Amino acid sequence: MATSKDDENLVRQCEEVEALSAIYGEDFASIDESSRMYEIRIKSENDPLYSLTMQLLLPPQYPSQAPPVFEIHSVWMTSVEMREAMEGLYDIYKENQGEIVLYQWVEKLREMVDEKVKEKQKEETTHTVYPTDDKGFEATTSKDNSGSKFDYNSKNVLDASSSIEIIHGEPFTERKSTFQSHLAFVTKEAEVREMLHELKLNKKVAHATHNIMAYRIYNEERDAFIQDCDDDGESAAGSRLLHLLEILQVKNVVVVVSRWYGGILLGPDRFKHINNSARELIKSVGLLDKEVDEGKGGKTKGKGKSKKHK
Repeated sequence: MATSKDDENLVRQCEEVEALSAIYGEDFASIDESSRMYEIRIKSENDPLYSLTMQLLLPPQYPSQAPPVFEIHSVWMTSVEMREAMEGLYDIYKENQGEIVLYQWVEKLREMVDEKVKEKQKEETTHTVYPTDDKGFEATTSKDNSGSKFDYNSKNVLDASSSIEIIHGEPFTERKSTFQSHLAFVTKEAEVREMLHELKLNKKVAHATHNIMAYRIYNEERDAFIQDCDDDGESAAGSRLLHLLEILQVKNVVVVVSRWYGGILLGPDRFKHINNSARELIKSVGLLDKEVDEGKGGKTKGKGKSKKHK
């Protein structure tokens, strides 16, 4: 017989599954919804060989009392690497007992895949050219950006006269649609409006098909989060982007994802591309690592109530 705790777990599981589906799109699939069985595919964009699949079973006791049951399938992992992966996932669960952990699990495995690819390419000498997409800003990288318009480390701003520093992610194109994220640190809603105003002074951004926005600000006096989102015509995209910010536990940021439609319908994949673009920018500026570290200490995890302002 189901208990109230099991019912609460089920609600949290459903919310987590919905969020993962929004973030990973077709890479996240339901095997048997009634049994709470799922599958997530994690692949390297640089080398298709280095990919893996994790199958999951969410027991009624998850997340309050038990971890998910999982299997990892990979053709390249050694027994040592497989053991390290499994131990890494269990360590994450132990550090976050009572909390949902699937997103952290997936990103842990993604890190392992990326590290494996880096090991393979370590001795290779490459010269990579970073072109400027004619529908987005020039991308910034960790390499020498002396010729780059925007640089993460110096936090270049869109307009020298602006008091809001806007950091721009790398644009990428999928089936003729181009996506690019923009981020600013904010502490009040007025700064969100200022950021949007400054961002749209650029004609390319202003003429984007959609500028999906979400922000999340922590108000210490109220012990609550002030947050909101805007689809800008891309139905449900804003709420999914805000959900991503909640999952990542980031605060005092506004994120805008610009999409330039290229004439080919992407279907549900568009949500995956929007959230992946935002997640990569959040990660690149160090917010992801910071919030995860703080969460482990129990200082920010679950802190504050959410309050939407229209």
